Amino acid sequence: MRKRKLLLALAGLVAVVALAASVTSSPPQPASRITPENCDRIKPGMTLAQVKAILGPPGDYTTGPVDFSPTVCWQPSNATVLAEWQTDAGTALLLSDLPGCPLQCAFYPCERAEQGPVANILWRFKRQWRRWFPD
Repeated sequence: MRKRKLLLALAGLVAVVALAASVTSSPPQPASRITPENCDRIKPGMTLAQVKAILGPPGDYTTGPVDFSPTVCWQPSNATVLAEWQTDAGTALLLSDLPGCPLQCAFYPCERAEQGPVANILWRFKRQWRRWFPD
């Protein structure tokens, strides 16, 4: 009976450590490629593959919650967002007025919000949950 409880406790501990490792693992880091300068390199008529060669694959590369000011955002009313890159330094949006044809890349700066270690773990857990179970 005692061995059974010990094995059960050990299995629970392994499960908690595995969950913590998967939640706190960092995302791939092409974040250094997502800059205003690289956004300026994107010109009308480029293909999405050419844009990905400059900025990397679209995605969320933040390492924590960010303070983003929506008053800075501006995009043409007829433009649609083809792809989005989020980093701790800012968000890059690839805008287009025609399907599949990039018009411009807009970079909106932001700053990483300060948080404690418990809030950081909770943020990472929620982020991983949204990846596993998207809306």
